[in-house]
Amino acid sequence: MTDLSSNSFWLLFAIYASPKYVERRFLWDNLSTVAGLHSLPWVIAGDFNEVLLGEDKYGGRLMNVNRVLNFQECMNNCEAYVKHLERTHSDHSPIVFSLRLEHGANFPRSFRF
Repeated sequence: MTDLSSNSFWLLFAIYASPKYVERRFLWDNLSTVAGLHSLPWVIAGDFNEVLLGEDKYGGRLMNVNRVLNFQECMNNCEAYVKHLERTHSDHSPIVFSLRLEHGANFPRSFRF
């Protein structure tokens, strides 16, 4: 993608992760690899079928801590920034992402315990 106002390039990855953990784990490994292959800003958006934190979980089965840690490691490798908005009538939370961190933006550097 190209930002015409600044003539800068960035990447967009649209994700719909498998409900099968083995296939999601393969995706996390691939995203981590891709993160090391370029230096462009990038956005990873979609349905990851995984949670980052316990408070992200809404109903259903209990979360698996090892799976959450694997997903967090992938997001750390990708230097991902995320801000969740309030959930409305869905079990999915809308998010906001930023390509430029403005002065005073309240985004954590990465997901860590």
